[in-house]
Amino acid sequence: MLSKIKTLLLRTALRDTSLAPTHEGYYAPESVDSLLTSALRQDCLLKIKESSSLPSELYQSLYLMPITQLLEYVQHVPAAICGDWAYTGGFGDLTLRFTANAVRLSKGYMFPPGATPEDQASQGVMWQAVIFWAALFYHLPLLTHLEGEESTGNIWQPGITVPAGPYRFRFRPSSLAAKDISALAAVIANQLMPIAGIRWLAGNPAALSNLAGALWNSKPAMPLIRSLLQQSAERVASPLAMNQPATTIEPLVPSHEFDIVTLLPSTAQTVPNVAPIQPDVMPSQSEIAEDTPIPVMLPDEPTKLSPVPLEDYGDTEIVPVRSLGEQFLTWLIHGLSTGTISANEPASRVHFIAGFVYLLVPDIFYLFIKESGCQHKREKIQSAFEKLQLHRTRKGERFTPANLSQPDEKKMKFNKVNGYLIKVARLRGITVQADSQHLFFSQG
Repeated sequence: MLSKIKTLLLRTALRDTSLAPTHEGYYAPESVDSLLTSALRQDCLLKIKESSSLPSELYQSLYLMPITQLLEYVQHVPAAICGDWAYTGGFGDLTLRFTANAVRLSKGYMFPPGATPEDQASQGVMWQAVIFWAALFYHLPLLTHLEGEESTGNIWQPGITVPAGPYRFRFRPSSLAAKDISALAAVIANQLMPIAGIRWLAGNPAALSNLAGALWNSKPAMPLIRSLLQQSAERVASPLAMNQPATTIEPLVPSHEFDIVTLLPSTAQTVPNVAPIQPDVMPSQSEIAEDTPIPVMLPDEPTKLSPVPLEDYGDTEIVPVRSLGEQFLTWLIHGLSTGTISANEPASRVHFIAGFVYLLVPDIFYLFIKESGCQHKREKIQSAFEKLQLHRTRKGERFTPANLSQPDEKKMKFNKVNGYLIKVARLRGITVQADSQHLFFSQG
């Protein structure tokens, strides 16, 4: 009896949070009914159904069937190593949330754009289906960075089949080539795409061509469809949002948030020699600046430019992330552009001043670890960021010292801080904000 109660409590907990592996380190495959029990997934299914104009029978075969098959084929894999969707089951949640957003956005437009009202009336349902399938399969390239294994030793590729028994998975220790990513994602989409849907679209070459582009490299020919997918990606904080590379390919380390089992021995990443990192200590709250700070006096040394312009990182092709530093940078830009990372407040780790962004160290890296769930140590993340060479150097020093004002009822207090100074213009996607009223640079 006690065993049954424990089992019931465990199942309830797993549905509310994340799935835990068995004591052998493997996950038990679940049926589609179990995979659809969460409130998030039920809400997404409802929104998708409400956005469809298909009769019930066609909705079941053309929409619901590929959804359920995909969920069974991916089970509980994550969508990324770090970020909003880096948890057990994150890929399924991301896919449904993204698809629901895309089909709801598309309801505000007539398809195909520029066609006569008669053609739009007759083709509208078909084009809505094209958008649904393009959205449902949009994140399949992320699955190509994962590899799995069944308890029998058989290889299991997430997205291709339902695991025959207990399974485990990890991110690949080495990357696939970009063309192989597209090819494998297309294979996954091909087996999920209903045959009846392909035959339906065959009578409309433009619709079929747009779906083919979406399945091959996430690039449907119609600009409006591409725009809808991009808007949806930004709304759900997709790892593919803002034309950023897909995911990092570094081996995962098990964590309490994402208890993944490594299939292959982890390989240590070689990090080139860099200047020593400051001690692993947060700035002291009692360290008060004695001198009076002078606002907006920036160092006058020339900015050291990155060997690769930041704009070059915005490749629309799905390619593996080249460094942990770029992963941190993506998080920073997204957080500042959406307001999820606070700026210009006494407790903020980021301040804007005179067209620059000032990043407090090591605080900003601890914030990244906390919010993203990244398992790398702060020193490694900081070293990877420094290799991007985006920050300004001052007389050979990588840090720019400053004074940060702290609230005090009796008198103005200042903490000495160190940070990286980066031109806002170098961080595409960030808008210059008003100067911080709390950050000051000492004269001299």
